[in-house]
Amino acid sequence: MKILSLANKVPFPRKDGGAIGILNILEGYADNGHQVTLLAMNTPKHHIPEKDLPTDLASKIRFLLVDVNTNIKVLSLLVNWAFSLKAYILQRFVSPPFERQLIKLLQEESFDFVQLEGLYLCPYIPIIRQNSDTRIILREHNVEHEIWERTAEVEKGFKRFYLKNMAKRLRKAEIGFLNQYDILSTVTDRDKETLNQLGNRQPAIVMQPGFAIETKPASELTGPLSIGFLGALDWIPNQIGLKWFVENCWPQIHSAHPDIQFLVAGRNAPEALGEILKQSGISFFGEIENAHDFISSRSILIVPLLSGSGVRVKILEGLTMGKAIVTTSIGAEGIPVQSGKELIIADTPEAFAKAVIQLLDNPEHIQQLGHEAFRLASEHYRYDKTVIPFLQFLEKEKEVHHA
Repeated sequence: MKILSLANKVPFPRKDGGAIGILNILEGYADNGHQVTLLAMNTPKHHIPEKDLPTDLASKIRFLLVDVNTNIKVLSLLVNWAFSLKAYILQRFVSPPFERQLIKLLQEESFDFVQLEGLYLCPYIPIIRQNSDTRIILREHNVEHEIWERTAEVEKGFKRFYLKNMAKRLRKAEIGFLNQYDILSTVTDRDKETLNQLGNRQPAIVMQPGFAIETKPASELTGPLSIGFLGALDWIPNQIGLKWFVENCWPQIHSAHPDIQFLVAGRNAPEALGEILKQSGISFFGEIENAHDFISSRSILIVPLLSGSGVRVKILEGLTMGKAIVTTSIGAEGIPVQSGKELIIADTPEAFAKAVIQLLDNPEHIQQLGHEAFRLASEHYRYDKTVIPFLQFLEKEKEVHHA
């Protein structure tokens, strides 16, 4: 099959959950013999020179990058707020140059499927319909308006008011785009059910992120114990969660284990968050080159999410590497885990700090969690358990469409 994927950012390098989630699936398509083209917006925030794409990756996937300025413009935001009912965050990704490149591509080539990587590509559905008879897949990585609703709940003042308003606008847009595609793909059963309840009537199938998993779990713990956090720090839920952990949990952990280091990595951290991280026992690295090495070097991973939607790809990546993980109920949402078995779920500062301290007190429990995490990942998140069933579904859809 020929598959065209549309993305609102270049999913490389694999340093955040979104990039991993997109690129792993597209590689899975290519590795199973399908022709894959990725038309992606090359934004200032995630700008990648084409020459920086590795040869082995570019040989699997054809990358077509279009420069799109998605930076927030204060005047445009204020005009949108005052005179429009549309979501400004969605409007930022409506780009004439991207539209022109899409039209050119659809007129010059035929594709069996066009896959939209999330809500922000939905405004291009009419363009696809006008220029092609291809089948459209909407791959919803999250229920987008839920992220903003949940983020608003943990904010205060005008920021909370603004986020709640944005969530309402996004919810209206998300509902408005329902059924304009031909196939709905979600990353969790919960997201599928939520979108069905909102009105989806098209065929829906869950395709979780897939990973190439080693045949055995990580080796025994070596070196001093440490705690790690890795996540894009220009994503508001990560900012809120990390701040919550540092202010409410870290003092207890640091008091109980003053020699333990908390290592934080993530790009584009706001200056205020950088100041919060200037505490005893905390080392902040900013953007790092190798996320895999960073995760594998940590004894415990923390994912303190208080808002968000979909599935946390960084948690899945940690599971595939056999790491001990402490997270919240929202962090573990959509992952078939039992707290205390494959990872630990804690929703209050006291419970979160206690969970981390108990792991540091008992390294054998760290090992046990890691082994169970690896077992779960091997059963649920291997490529052959995620990508191949979806491709088989698409092949049947293609046969029906051409019959």
